[in-house]
Amino acid sequence: MDIGPWGLSNCVDGKQARQRTWKYTKPLNIPIPFSPKIADVTEVHTLQIKEVSGWLLEIVITTDAPKGDTFKVVNQVLCMRGTSAGSCSLRVTMTVEFLKNVGFLKGAIQGGALKDTVKHWGEEVSAVLRASLAGSSPDAAAEDNKDTEVAALPSSAAPAPKHSFAPLLLPGLMALGALLVVGLLFTLAYTGWQSLLRVQQSMVEAMELLVKAQEQLVSLQAARAGEQCTQGSLQ
Repeated sequence: MDIGPWGLSNCVDGKQARQRTWKYTKPLNIPIPFSPKIADVTEVHTLQIKEVSGWLLEIVITTDAPKGDTFKVVNQVLCMRGTSAGSCSLRVTMTVEFLKNVGFLKGAIQGGALKDTVKHWGEEVSAVLRASLAGSSPDAAAEDNKDTEVAALPSSAAPAPKHSFAPLLLPGLMALGALLVVGLLFTLAYTGWQSLLRVQQSMVEAMELLVKAQEQLVSLQAARAGEQCTQGSLQ
């Protein structure tokens, strides 16, 4: 995992924001032979607002997994100071921005991204709450529970979040498998039709041979009848 330092983003409307980039690899579980086992993931964190009352962080996620060049996931994390001491509110919004036309896979990709975002941030908030109730740091709570990781945003020492792209890929792979099955059935049907045509052609050739044999037999009978008539006239 490569966590870049905080820097300044490109100037937009005369404003710049703090920005950093995370790069890491993610294992893929694609049940198709010769499919990639890992994917490179890039996250661009932009701290758009940082004030006493709270902060707003935008996370843009891209990957080089199959079909990963057709979309990007954008998370916006808004943290606001609460009315009571030591309290705050956290709001996470997720959108999928499509870069290319994906056809019928659009709904599946959006559903998979939403499910993954809810799962990830649910784990993050649960870890922070457990750490707060236990009176320990989020890192200590994550050490006690191996199934969760804490990203102390916007700390630069935070571990990489668990973004799984498998829910986004499986619907497309299932559709691809269905197309392959249909193609195989079409090939078998076409092969069977060609075999049937060859059988019919063989039957037609056999009938032609039979007709020729019958014609030869009729000619032979006619020749024998003519010979018998000639012999009768001579006698």
